[in-house]
Amino acid sequence: MSSRYLYGETNPVSAPVQTATAVSVGDLLGYASGYVYKASAQTWDTNLATTQTNFATAFLGVSGQKKLDTEARVFGNSTDNILRVDCSGIFEFDCSSASYVIGDFVGPAKDTGNALLDGTLAKVASAALAIGRVVENAASATKIKVQLLSSLNSVAR
Repeated sequence: MSSRYLYGETNPVSAPVQTATAVSVGDLLGYASGYVYKASAQTWDTNLATTQTNFATAFLGVSGQKKLDTEARVFGNSTDNILRVDCSGIFEFDCSSASYVIGDFVGPAKDTGNALLDGTLAKVASAALAIGRVVENAASATKIKVQLLSSLNSVAR
């Protein structure tokens, strides 16, 4: 599990997704060039902080639906290549083991190599790198509760 919805208004949007893109419920999604993309598809740029900043700028929200890369139509939808994305709300995410306090900024954690993870978060230094803020203190945590901060949905920011 990468993330799960807990409570609060989600402010969902229906966003276009490319046919060959697989998306799981709970994946962190950015939006660029007319389509959503997963955090792991964010182009690596110089270092982790720069890459996180670029993703935070494009951050739309968390996938509310699963999409297979072999099918254009998401189950339950009436239109091809449209995906529900939750732009706000409180979610529980896997996280890099650390202690977190209310208000800490979090962003996508680094995968092995030069890539971001689709649903695991880590502390970041500032709002510019963040996709959310911690809403509950957690010591030596591997899961945290986070309020999403969508850059592309002003209601959530």
